[in-house]
Amino acid sequence: MDTITIIISLLLIYIIWTLINTISSLQNEIKEMKQKCIKEVYKNKPNVLEENTKDPKKIIMDMFKNLF
Repeated sequence: MDTITIIISLLLIYIIWTLINTISSLQNEIKEMKQKCIKEVYKNKPNVLEENTKDPKKIIMDMFKNLF
C-alpha cells in the first residue's frame, strides 16, 4: 500500500511540475509576442502594455509553501 501511495504521489508531483513549466513557457511566449507584434500597434499608447503579471511559478510555489 505504501509503494502505491508513493508512486501516485510522485506521478502527481511530476504532472504538476510539468504544468507549471508549460504555463511559464507560455507566459514567456506571450511576453515575446507583446514585444514583437503588439507594441507596434500601441505606439501612441505605451502605458497599455506596461502592466506586468506575476510569474506563475512563484505564485504556485508560494501556495505550496503556505500549505506546508
